[in-house]
Amino acid sequence: MRYAYILTPSGMVEKANLTHRFLRRKMQEFDELKAEIEALRSEMSTLSGMDTYVAKAGAVRPVDVA
Repeated sequence: MRYAYILTPSGMVEKANLTHRFLRRKMQEFDELKAEIEALRSEMSTLSGMDTYVAKAGAVRPVDVA
């Protein structure tokens, strides 16, 4: 079943505000994830002399963490 609706001027403003808040929240989450990934990469790079491996489907293979 489909519905058609018309946004009023105040409804358009509210929808724009909701979208703005959603994007701001998602951008913050993205920045936090980037920082966490960078911290993990930094931590991995300090493990000098150690090979890094990932187990996948029963096989172990070296991975590049840089």
